[in-house]
Amino acid sequence: MRKIIAILSATITLLSMLPLVTPTTNNMNSSMASVSVMGTCDVTASDVNFGTLLPGASSSLDTTLHQINGNTVTTSLAISGTAWTGGIGMPVSQTTWATNTTFTPLSTTPAELAVPLDSVTPMAVHLTLAVPAHQAAVAYTQTITFDVQC
Repeated sequence: MRKIIAILSATITLLSMLPLVTPTTNNMNSSMASVSVMGTCDVTASDVNFGTLLPGASSSLDTTLHQINGNTVTTSLAISGTAWTGGIGMPVSQTTWATNTTFTPLSTTPAELAVPLDSVTPMAVHLTLAVPAHQAAVAYTQTITFDVQC
């Protein structure tokens, strides 16, 4: 019987040596989440080909602009161009543009188009080219840039 009592007493002693575990409280914290959603916008334009012209002649046509990537933000649109290259070249201002009936000479400095652009309605930009009377008979190219900001 001594052996059994010794074993029981050792077990009791070991259990009493364990630290007491106290229940923890459940603290809840919250944090604020935020996000800034950037708008996306871009524009596509149809190619412009004034065709074959004689010196001193002019030609008019429209290019159509389409906003792509959705209409998530307000956009502003500017137009600019380069001088015509080829032969002796031509000034950038030989090309004029309009979104209504008032034509403005194209410039290397961007000019804002006052008409809003949306993803539903394409916008026509009217372009004209006036070839000077002394212009050499060769092919010319010009880059017209439509810059959209959103």
